[in-house]
Amino acid sequence: MLIAVILVLSTTGAWLLYSTAHTIKELDRNYQLTEKGMSKAQVEGLMGQNGKWLIPDQDPLGFWDEVRMLDSERAQIHSSVSYTVDAFFLQITFEFSFSEDGKLIGRHTYD
Repeated sequence: MLIAVILVLSTTGAWLLYSTAHTIKELDRNYQLTEKGMSKAQVEGLMGQNGKWLIPDQDPLGFWDEVRMLDSERAQIHSSVSYTVDAFFLQITFEFSFSEDGKLIGRHTYD
């Protein structure tokens, strides 16, 4: 009985590791396919419909990959969507920022 429990737990753990790694890899691949100027619908088409939409605060963080946006560019951020994957002890977030006309102007990953 103990061996059966250990096998079930190890199999479940292995599946969770694979599933999480697969999800992160897929989101990262799709993140790399996004380009400035894409519409919200195009980004959602790549990343999925399960993102969390945010209205940025007074001073939104604005990045394109690892490069911080200029203040004038950050002022154009109207909304953002993030996709977060729980990877056991940390979260990996893919975030996209859009202008008022719904065009992609920023993207960044956080872990």
